[in-house]
Amino acid sequence: MLSCYVLGQSHSHLNIVNPKKGHFRWSSALSIIQSDLDEIDLTQLLSRHGLSFGIKSNLTVKLNTLFSSSWTNYPTSSGYKTEYHSRFHLLTLGLSKNISTAEKDYGVLFSIKTPLLNRQFFYLDDSLTLEEEYFNYIQYGFSFYKLSPPLVPTIRFSQKMFNDTNDYQPGNELNLNFNINFSVTDDWTLLWGAAFTNKRKSVLFNQINEPEQNNIFFNYGILYDISQKLTFKLGCSFSFSHEDTSILSFRSTYRL
Repeated sequence: MLSCYVLGQSHSHLNIVNPKKGHFRWSSALSIIQSDLDEIDLTQLLSRHGLSFGIKSNLTVKLNTLFSSSWTNYPTSSGYKTEYHSRFHLLTLGLSKNISTAEKDYGVLFSIKTPLLNRQFFYLDDSLTLEEEYFNYIQYGFSFYKLSPPLVPTIRFSQKMFNDTNDYQPGNELNLNFNINFSVTDDWTLLWGAAFTNKRKSVLFNQINEPEQNNIFFNYGILYDISQKLTFKLGCSFSFSHEDTSILSFRSTYRL
């Protein structure tokens, strides 16, 4: 994330987008998601962690994990019932490369990743079922950002393509994001933007398990540079697509 602190005091935006050569970067994010679909209320707590290492100044290798906790409240013949689940979902390995130089005021970032372990959960005959997959998808993407203080616009495109052979086959996903950062002071940055996601139908035993879905999200937030090495982000997003979804997220990044 490019903040005002970066624009004002860093010698190279490459050192902010990517960790320096031979250096690590740790990031943690916590998201609270509230969804309303018909008479079902779903609350999720997603915990994401990432460790990046700079192979070169513009080439980074990344490990990421995803954990979740969820509460589902739904009606039954005897009233409402709440189910709770806590799960480990995902461990991915990825590479990213910045096609830019420190002298330029823009950057193009390419990325690709695949799961070392993907634990997929789905319902079968009203029972929660687990399938474990390895390297079952490839997700690639690119981002373009422009340094034009106090604004930093960013456009990102990504696509996730599955290659599943098990009973449950998730649908491919496409994401398009547009965001603008506005630097208020040397430490504070305002964020806002929009995102479009398309998820193709999921199949279970050659039958449609989840229909194709299109969602549009609007997001806003604030970024605070606690120090040159530590950044905190607070963000909110909401959607009025096939289901009403609101997301509150907290993210911290530590640069070594």
